[in-house]
Amino acid sequence: MITNIELTQSGVEKFNQFFADHAKTGVDMQAVMFELLDVMQERASMDESLVYELGGQYTRSGNPALLTLDIQDISVTEEEDE
Repeated sequence: MITNIELTQSGVEKFNQFFADHAKTGVDMQAVMFELLDVMQERASMDESLVYELGGQYTRSGNPALLTLDIQDISVTEEEDE
């Protein structure tokens, strides 16, 4: 079974604010979004909390930053493997 994760409107808003607050200049927003979705897919499939860590090398502060999403911030769809 393939599980697809997408952000809902509230998830997109949280991500955009998180990125604006923490990412340093030059960090590719799209690359971070793809990584976030991969992490959320893995964490959701293992029934773990929906937390994403942006590494310190990518933040303005130099410290890791955490984004915590709620279930209403993601949309999960499952497809059968062929």
